[in-house]
Amino acid sequence: MKIGKNTVVTFDYILKDEDGNVLEDTEGQGSSYLHGYGNLLPALEEALEGLEPGDSIQKKLTVDEGFGAYDDTLVISFPISEFGDNKPEVGQEILMPNDEGEDVIFEVTEIEDGMVTLDGNHPYADMPLDFNITITDVREATPEEIEAGDIEYDDDCCGDDDCDCGCHHHDDDEDCGCL
Repeated sequence: MKIGKNTVVTFDYILKDEDGNVLEDTEGQGSSYLHGYGNLLPALEEALEGLEPGDSIQKKLTVDEGFGAYDDTLVISFPISEFGDNKPEVGQEILMPNDEGEDVIFEVTEIEDGMVTLDGNHPYADMPLDFNITITDVREATPEEIEAGDIEYDDDCCGDDDCDCGCHHHDDDEDCGCL
């Protein structure tokens, strides 16, 4: 079966920066997404259209095709007192609405002098990216997946982005590595 709208695609990838340093390697983990619903970077989704299991491609993305330019306005600071009893830690991710009311993931990057600095930029912002992708499976999406615009999750999925529970949990355009 070829990749097209309403197919669930499973693939492995190696992601490198422009200097060839490996940023991510999911070989053998089987990342999955529902094709045609914006669950992948648009340039990648377009590059995968029409491929089938066993096909491999290399796709280089510009900064604009990837996660965009670094935006200084997405770096904000708050007094630590605004966090109440939930004291943040450097490296922690916090979900907050932006000016348009959309949820954005901010990372705590610094805690100093009673202030907490949060960065809402993607870790790969300002980076050209080089993907090596191998398609491992393509199947028709279920009606439930089509209605939801995303793949079904294993009933045993804990929902934790860093687990190994056997599900294919995704958060927007990032695979959590949960298999």
